[in-house]
Amino acid sequence: MSITTGKGDEGWTGLADGKRVPKDAPRIEVLGQIDMLVSLLGVVRFGADEETAGELRLLQEEVIQATGWLAGSRAVVPPQVSRLDEECARLEGEIELPDDFVLPGASRLAAELDVARAAARTCERRLAALAREDPDLCRPLRAWMNRVSDYLWLLARRMEGR
Repeated sequence: MSITTGKGDEGWTGLADGKRVPKDAPRIEVLGQIDMLVSLLGVVRFGADEETAGELRLLQEEVIQATGWLAGSRAVVPPQVSRLDEECARLEGEIELPDDFVLPGASRLAAELDVARAAARTCERRLAALAREDPDLCRPLRAWMNRVSDYLWLLARRMEGR
């Protein structure tokens, strides 16, 4: 089996359920942005301490779940908001929240987390666009992706404190 099939050469791609869609369809745009996010999280994880690397790996696994859900695999359960709500509350208890806007770059790791957060915000906007045509597909992921960006922002602030 080869990764190169030629099936996408005409600008179409396949979903997990076998359906073929244009590569610039809103659903594929969301999937592409989520792919960027999971890759950025891998870059951040590479330079992180053991605790943060473990947290980021778990988040990457949830992002992959979101990809499976959006790609049409009904064997995948979408990630849950509740875990990230708990993590955000925990982090808020650990750090002192800034009083003003944050200028990224206090540390390399914090800056990388801020880039990943910005990518999560792009995912969130693309999900909002897709929700106009397929609200049921997006409903389980919109609040979750909002929490992802909150969580990454809080992780970045924790890194700045370290």
